[in-house]
Amino acid sequence: YWVAAIGQLLVVVGYILYLSKLLPTETPIETITQAWHLSAAEFTDELGIETGWNWLRKLGYGDIISYGAIVLLALGTNICLLAAGVSFLQEKNGKYALIVILQIVVLLIAASGIVSGAGH
Repeated sequence: YWVAAIGQLLVVVGYILYLSKLLPTETPIETITQAWHLSAAEFTDELGIETGWNWLRKLGYGDIISYGAIVLLALGTNICLLAAGVSFLQEKNGKYALIVILQIVVLLIAASGIVSGAGH
């Protein structure tokens, strides 16, 4: 519950910071609206947006804070699985703990783009 609530709050705060320009922006709003018709690959090329986890170095920008909040929401499943895994280990329930660990590994591999070559 708290992961989703914090993530949603950060999305709203980041969006407000972005629109109000209280923080600098990595990509100006006007530029983004002109590129909405592009595919994701064309969008990132046209605007010079770095892909992968490079956004972590830019958390001081208003638009990147919103992006980071969305990533937090996407990681919510792994955070909850991790909590369940710890609980299973404390209960000495190794089989369920192993299943949880394998689920986390699969989700992280899928998000990394190792298999498809794309990544997030």
